[in-house]
Amino acid sequence: MVPLALTLLVAAVASFSLGVLLWVICIHFWTEHIPKGITHPVRLRILSCLLHLTLTWGMIFEKLGLCYATQFASFLHDLKPLKRDPDIVVTDLRFGTIPVKLYQPKESSSTLRTGIIFFHGGGTVLGSLRTHHNVCLRLSKDCGSVVLAVGYRKSPKYKYPAMKNDCVAATAQFLKSLHVYGVDPSRVVVCGDSVGGNAATVICQLFRNKADFPQIRAQILIYSSLQSIDFRGPSYQQNANIPLLSWNLAFYCCCCHLDVSTSWKSVIKSGTHLPPEVWEKYRKWLGSENIPERFKKRGYQCIPPGPVNEDAYREITLALNSICSPLIAEDDIVSQLPETCIVSCEYDLLRDHSLLYKKRLEDLGVPVTWHHMEDGFHGVLNTLDFGFLSFPCSSRIMDLVAQFIRKFQRDWGQILTMFVTSSVPQSFSTPGWQIEKKYSTRVLVGNWVEERRKFTKATDCTPQSIYKKDYVVFPNHRPDDITRWYDIRKMEGLPKKHLITHHQEPSYRYLISTYDDHYNRHNYNPGVPALRTWNGQKLLWLPEKTDFPLPAPPTNYGLLEQLKQKWLVSKTGLRESIYTTSYPRLPACTMSRREHAIRVPLPRLQPIPRS
Repeated sequence: MVPLALTLLVAAVASFSLGVLLWVICIHFWTEHIPKGITHPVRLRILSCLLHLTLTWGMIFEKLGLCYATQFASFLHDLKPLKRDPDIVVTDLRFGTIPVKLYQPKESSSTLRTGIIFFHGGGTVLGSLRTHHNVCLRLSKDCGSVVLAVGYRKSPKYKYPAMKNDCVAATAQFLKSLHVYGVDPSRVVVCGDSVGGNAATVICQLFRNKADFPQIRAQILIYSSLQSIDFRGPSYQQNANIPLLSWNLAFYCCCCHLDVSTSWKSVIKSGTHLPPEVWEKYRKWLGSENIPERFKKRGYQCIPPGPVNEDAYREITLALNSICSPLIAEDDIVSQLPETCIVSCEYDLLRDHSLLYKKRLEDLGVPVTWHHMEDGFHGVLNTLDFGFLSFPCSSRIMDLVAQFIRKFQRDWGQILTMFVTSSVPQSFSTPGWQIEKKYSTRVLVGNWVEERRKFTKATDCTPQSIYKKDYVVFPNHRPDDITRWYDIRKMEGLPKKHLITHHQEPSYRYLISTYDDHYNRHNYNPGVPALRTWNGQKLLWLPEKTDFPLPAPPTNYGLLEQLKQKWLVSKTGLRESIYTTSYPRLPACTMSRREHAIRVPLPRLQPIPRS
């Protein structure tokens, strides 16, 4: 009976799966509207079918309570094998709890490289570091730059502003560590597609006046989502049903991100969620009169707003924030943005966002480079190096973006100036410390311990030696020197096997990070405080890890430096004599200094009054 029941169950599942596949093919493959201007329409039909099949299975699992539909889609996307390039080194890192991927050219460079911070698209619902791996790999190789891809938290599990917080934290951490990765602080570019472009321009707006961070050189926005207020523009009418981003999918992503009920779909689409005074405030930036007439030829009808729905307005109020909709930021903010490269696609639901933002930037004097893909559609960049399903438009976009970035490369005059003005020519390109992979399974750039003092090896009694003599004869050894050297090594947190050895790697190669899970994991140094302790009542490790590392200057300066500062504190002793000179005792300090005699003034004797 058991084999028969199992066979029937497998047959039922297979039949149901086949039915879902046939339903998706009949609904989307044969009836999907593909404009004539898009090259390779069959490929786009196949991509649309795969996307809808993934979302359909995800909705089935979501109804069964197994997982979110978006989590299932991300799971399938992550099954795609990653492309490897022998010229690029790819490293998986974590900035606190934020996963990031670092792409670095393997070939060494005598100059600092351009740094690119990339935010992937996907409507805050789909997409991941793996789906945009080919894009980042191509950017790093074509531009010879260091690329940091940020894996922010996604909806619907994490609502607004989780994505913004992760992007800000990762950007701040990277900007503070540019010297570690060999990045020129004057050539940092932020880039993103779809909602990643939203994150890129928000980062530029937030970091525009921060003196403690390097200024961002440029921003690259690829068919970006820049506002969630008005959905009545020409592109929303012309491209509402064109894959890969339809109006229904875009509205679902917006609701997941802003925690808005999907029941307001018809109200928001008609524009009745905005009071007249609110629309008049933003009309000068979002109105269709700001869009060139040639983009209205495929059909556009001005929709007058109906009666205002106050409940819908209260529901969508969060979208009126410039952090959520950077297109409506004030003029004094937008005018300070860096040079911008904008890529728009003709058959994109969000095409008008790029056109409106381009006009705002140009009106305020910001240099703009604009490229319009006549055969492009939303999400075409994800087909880069996708085999049979690749589109030529994706390669053209990458070539234009790489051309825009390469113009920031330093000329030979600047390089010669850096060599002449630098005391050590290699000091500007070589990090001050290196990461020893033998002792660190993952690389974290939290509050690193300060760079250790570098001691030169010496075989005689020289000031450069860490102790008086490297090799001491056993009968004539000096116990105080050896003990002191032993204590210094122990306080630096080195493994026990290196405490009484010679010619080991210098101590500054052993780094400690307060964000590293392997920090003092084997209890090499009992004096180092534990990062977390187990709370039996709450059944948690406290304190809990933060969502992102604090963007603050380093404060953990190592045990050796702390003890040194403590030892060097001058201590005032009490007067022990009434004589002219007094010789105080040596201070209770490990690093004692030679003290000189202290002159003490003579005491003034007061006469005793007679009664």
